[in-house]
Amino acid sequence: SKADMEADGSGEFINLTGIVVDENSVPVNHIKVTAEWDSKDSPIEVYSSSKGIFMLELDATGLDYPLMITLTFTDIDGEDNGGIFMQSVSKVVFMEKDDPTDEIPSIPTYQLTRATASESNQQSL
Repeated sequence: SKADMEADGSGEFINLTGIVVDENSVPVNHIKVTAEWDSKDSPIEVYSSSKGIFMLELDATGLDYPLMITLTFTDIDGEDNGGIFMQSVSKVVFMEKDDPTDEIPSIPTYQLTRATASESNQQSL
């Protein structure tokens, strides 16, 4: 029961995993991933690994579903990870609390767009 869950101190967590890639589907490391959701713990930040993978564990204890999580991907290291990527925002919606008997879903891929020199300069219309 819900009371038992709260009594033993275990909360409800959503595990959110993704892969950050460039326009050629090549994984991009060291992208800052910021997750924002309706929680006192929001926002939290993680970084993509050398394989482009990031993992977030979000506290969803007592929150209502559907639960929307906003992910912001920011390239903070300039050219060091193979290019300068434009900031990207994705929204992820969890319809209900994950059923542990469900199959593991495939890991979503988030594709970033490389900023070109012309995009970083102001263009006249």
